[in-house]
Amino acid sequence: STCLSHLRAQLKPLKKSLNEKKAEERQLTKERLLQLRGMAANNLSRVCAPEAAVREIRFQDVCSESALLSIVALGAGPEDFNALYDELCLKVPDLPLWQCTSEAAAQPERDLLGMCPGGKPHLSDAELKRRKQNNCFCSMCLISAKLDRLVPEITKLAAQAGDIECEIRKCEPPLRRARRLLRRLGTKGDVHGDPVFCGPDRPYEPQDEAAVATHMAAQAEWHRLESTLTSADLPLRVVFLDKS
Repeated sequence: STCLSHLRAQLKPLKKSLNEKKAEERQLTKERLLQLRGMAANNLSRVCAPEAAVREIRFQDVCSESALLSIVALGAGPEDFNALYDELCLKVPDLPLWQCTSEAAAQPERDLLGMCPGGKPHLSDAELKRRKQNNCFCSMCLISAKLDRLVPEITKLAAQAGDIECEIRKCEPPLRRARRLLRRLGTKGDVHGDPVFCGPDRPYEPQDEAAVATHMAAQAEWHRLESTLTSADLPLRVVFLDKS
């Protein structure tokens, strides 16, 4: 019981921290998607896509992440915008016909300094390698970096919590068996006259000399068994003592 209490005391703060970090992960994942959709909508607006399409991309989850990433990357071509628009039309069939031209795709960013939210273009792995850079600093990738740091922490906490829960599961069956044994050894009613069931919390009051002798014999037998009793002897020897 003491071991279980110690394990549960260790588990409680771990589970609390794990739940908090999982909630943070869900929030960051949601924010990352919102940033990606916002960046995609800005780029669609830059190439003069229909306003209805821009609204769908910004406010609805209607296109795959790969299609969104293809148009937010620096140097996205007209084929990337047209592929995304075709995918969007499958979900929203009442959109007007539209084709992105090479001239439209080559238009400069409206936010040349990248100061507005979603203003910095996304750098693909190939572009990072070409520039000899390690990280992209667009708003979406900044959130992705936070997630990359958070996921290992969650994995570590989950492993620690899992190990403790496994130990608790190992300890619970013996504790249940011990509690059942205690209930089986317990009695109902007045046991003050039984020399076997006396102790500091249940004093024995002998009625005559024979009872005193019986009590002394029981105490001597108990002290003898107490010095030799092991966990392997349970419950047989205890039940035998109960019936003596």
